[in-house]
Amino acid sequence: MEILKPIFIPHLASLKNMSRPVDDWILDSVIQPIIGNLMSIQEAVATLESEFDIYGSSPKFFTDWRWYKAILEDNNRYNEIAINLANVNTHNLLDYRFTVGPQSIEVNSKIRGLCDAVFGLLKKFEVNQSMSYLEELNENLENLCGIVKVYSPATAASIQNFTGAVEYYLLHKHFPELKEFVPFFGRGTQYLSFMRKGSIQ
Repeated sequence: MEILKPIFIPHLASLKNMSRPVDDWILDSVIQPIIGNLMSIQEAVATLESEFDIYGSSPKFFTDWRWYKAILEDNNRYNEIAINLANVNTHNLLDYRFTVGPQSIEVNSKIRGLCDAVFGLLKKFEVNQSMSYLEELNENLENLCGIVKVYSPATAASIQNFTGAVEYYLLHKHFPELKEFVPFFGRGTQYLSFMRKGSIQ
């Protein structure tokens, strides 16, 4: 904690309305081992869709423009619409500082794939600190940067600042200062609410 706290204080200070103690955040987000896999909004909706319809979310991305009288005739389709909206808005989970218009499903599929690869490499690096994992990590992040800079140059600059720091670390065994990366936080937690099918007629 004594080593990590001075490093992460500037990062957390950049977050608007940050209320958690720095020590707690470091224990939960950095020191605690990574266990299991992540679950996307799409996976959560698909897992429950046989019995439940999505009702709402935070952040709010679910907007249904259908005429209210047509919804029941249309077999609800809440979950299908929500998954489609999540697919074209996944990129907005990457950087909480910016919200941009929908991107294609193909672009967001690439973003999700690269983020999943980075998460997998972090899990491997936690067990075995092989430098080859960091090299592979950087390759994935550079590919991500190439996609992101099209719609969010500032996000791309933050990622590039980190990949440059990793390259520096591989050569010099210590990290340089990370100015552009410091305020870069994703929308790491999403909340979904569901209603049992048939509960509202």
